[in-house]
Amino acid sequence: MKFQLSSLLVAAALAQLSVASFSYRRRATSPWPTEPDISSGCTRWVEALQGDDCNSLADVDSVPLANFLAWNPALARDCSAVKVGYGYCTASSGTTQTTSTLLTTSAPTCPTVSVTVTVTKTSAPTCPTASVTVTVTTTVTVGTTTSKPTTTISTTTTTTTKTTTTAVKIPLAPSMFPSASGTLQCVKSNTPIPQPTLITSGSTLQSVITTACNNLVTTGNKWLEIGDPYTVVLPVNGVSTTFLLNIKLGGFPVENSLCQSQLKLISSGCTTSGNTYGGCSYTSDYNLLSCIFPNV
Repeated sequence: MKFQLSSLLVAAALAQLSVASFSYRRRATSPWPTEPDISSGCTRWVEALQGDDCNSLADVDSVPLANFLAWNPALARDCSAVKVGYGYCTASSGTTQTTSTLLTTSAPTCPTVSVTVTVTKTSAPTCPTASVTVTVTTTVTVGTTTSKPTTTISTTTTTTTKTTTTAVKIPLAPSMFPSASGTLQCVKSNTPIPQPTLITSGSTLQSVITTACNNLVTTGNKWLEIGDPYTVVLPVNGVSTTFLLNIKLGGFPVENSLCQSQLKLISSGCTTSGNTYGGCSYTSDYNLLSCIFPNV
C-alpha cells in the first residue's frame, strides 16, 4: 500500500514539473539571447531546448511553419540550426489574414405571352344525287389574334467562391549567407527563401553596381567598421534592389575597385538566361561580405 502511494506522489510531482517546465519556456518578451533579423513585432517567445527544430518550435504555439520562418529568418536556410537556450518568435503583431467575398446575382424575371389563333370553316352544302356536275367551293376564314411574341428566358446563375492564401514573403538577410557556405553563394528559386524576386543582370546590373559602390565607398575608398551592414537601395530595370557591404573580422579602407569586383562576382556567377535572384560573395579572407538583394 505504501509503495503504491509513493508511486502516485512521484508521478504527480513529475507532471507538475513538466507543466512548469513548459510554461517556463514561453514568454511575452525574450529573456534569452536571440538570432539577428527576428520580427520586430514579436509578441511571444519560446526557448529552444535540446532536440528542437523549426517544426517542434512552431508546434509549441501551433503556428504555421511559413509564419514561423517569416518571423525567424535566420532559420529559413537550415531548420536544424536551432541554437539551444536561444529565444525564437512564435507570434507577431504583423500576421495578416486573407478574406474572400461571395457575390450572388439574381436572374431577371420575364413575362410569358400566349398566342391565340381562331379558325372559322364554312362547310359545302349537301346536294342531291343527279346527273349534274356540282362545283363545291369551300371558303376558310382564319381569324388571327396577334400579340408581340415574347421569349421567356430562364437563367441559372452560378457563383464560385475562390479562396486565395498568400504566403508571407521573407526578405533576404546577411545571416542567411554564413562564411562556412563558401565565397560565392547565389539565391536560387527556392533557397534560402521561397519565391525570391528576379532582376535583370548583365550590363544593366553592372552599371548600377558602379553607382552603388560610388555611394558606399566614394569613388576612391572609405574605412568601414565591423557592425551593421553599409547599404544603398537603387532601382535595377525598375526593381528596387539593396546593395550591401558588411565587415566581419576587422575594419579597413575598402577601395571602390574591390567593392565593384566583389559585387560583379555575383552578377556573373549567379545569372541564368540574363536574370538573377542575387546573392553574396566573400573576399578570400572572409572579412568583407558583399551582397545584392532584390527587394520583395
